[in-house]
Amino acid sequence: MAIEDAIVLARAMADHRPDLDGAFRSYQAKRRDRVESLAAAVRTRARIYEVGNPVCGVVLHTGMWLMNKVRPHGAQEAFAWVYEYDALSS
Repeated sequence: MAIEDAIVLARAMADHRPDLDGAFRSYQAKRRDRVESLAAAVRTRARIYEVGNPVCGVVLHTGMWLMNKVRPHGAQEAFAWVYEYDALSS
């Protein structure tokens, strides 16, 4: 995300030179939805993995292990939108 931020900010600054306020507004508008989506996905995953009951933890991790056997690339597919983002064309 930091590399994406740097690329988008640099482009916004180049496009709005010398108006830095305009560059920052453009940067914020371009990044807000993506950052909020990723933060929501991370919060969801954190809730899934944070189980207080040890029995529930065993069940959860066993289920995840089985899903990995059935769909080895399932997690990668679920987060493809994160890794396929092209900051240079945003």
